Amino acid sequence: MSEIIINFIGHASFSIKWRNEVIYIDPWLKTPLESGAGNSPVSPIGLEDVKDATVVLVSHGHIDHLGHAIEIVKKTGACLVCTPEVGMYADIYGIPYDSEPDEKAGRKYWMYPINVGGSCTINKVTYTAVPAFHSSSIMHYDYIKNKTRYPDAPVGYIITPEDGPVIYFSGDTGVSMEMHMIQELYSPEICIMTAGGQYNMGVREFAYACKILKPKLAIPCHYDTFPRQRLDKEKLKQAVSVMSPSTKLVFLNPGESLRYATEHSWVVER
Repeated sequence: MSEIIINFIGHASFSIKWRNEVIYIDPWLKTPLESGAGNSPVSPIGLEDVKDATVVLVSHGHIDHLGHAIEIVKKTGACLVCTPEVGMYADIYGIPYDSEPDEKAGRKYWMYPINVGGSCTINKVTYTAVPAFHSSSIMHYDYIKNKTRYPDAPVGYIITPEDGPVIYFSGDTGVSMEMHMIQELYSPEICIMTAGGQYNMGVREFAYACKILKPKLAIPCHYDTFPRQRLDKEKLKQAVSVMSPSTKLVFLNPGESLRYATEHSWVVER
C-alpha cells in the first residue's frame, strides 16, 4: 500500500498527498475572498502558500466549503471535481463547465462534475460522490457582494487511490441510513467526518456513524471554528470507544498531518 498524507487545513478543509497527487478538499483559507470578507479564522495558510494541486474537491456551495476552490484551480491548473450546480457557478467565474484543459487557449485548469453515485478517475485516484443530508445553497462571491444565492445540493466523497486506503469525506451531513450503503459498497479505512454539532453531526451522531462505517481511523472536523460549534473531545473519545471500539480516533490541529501507510503504521506530524 502506498503511503498517504492527510493535512488538516482547519475547519473542514484538508489536503491529501499521494504519490504525485495533491488533492484539496473544501479548501477554505485565511486569504479574504471578497472585499476583506470570507476568510477562514482558523486556517494557518493563505492562497499564496498553495503551490501545487492536481484535484480540488468541493462538497457543496456554502462559503466555508467552496471557499478558495476556484482560486486554487485557476492558480495551479487543477481539476475541479464538484456537483453540477457548483460547476455551473464556477463556470460563471471562468472554469468552463465539464471541460478538459485547453492547450491552445493556454488554459491548464479543467472541471469534472459528478452527481450522487457518479465517479471519475484522475491519475489513478477514483472520486465517487455519495449522499450527504444537509441544507445548501451557493453562498459565495455573489452572496458576499449582494446576498445572491443559487440552488445547490450537498454530497460527500469516497476517495480511492489505486493502492492506497479508501477515504470517506462526509462533507456536511447528519448521520443517515445511507452510511450503511457506503460501508457495504466502499468499506472506507479512514473516515473524515464533521463533529461540531449545530450544522451537522455532533458527538453521539459521529460515534454512531463510526459504528455503521467501521473505519480503522476516524478524523473529526468542522468544530471549534466558531463559539457554538465547540467539541468536547473527551466525550467523543468515550462515545467512539463504546459504539465503535475498533476505530482509532485521530484529532488534528490546523497545520498538522496524518502520515498513513497501514492501520498499524501511521503517525501524526506536528
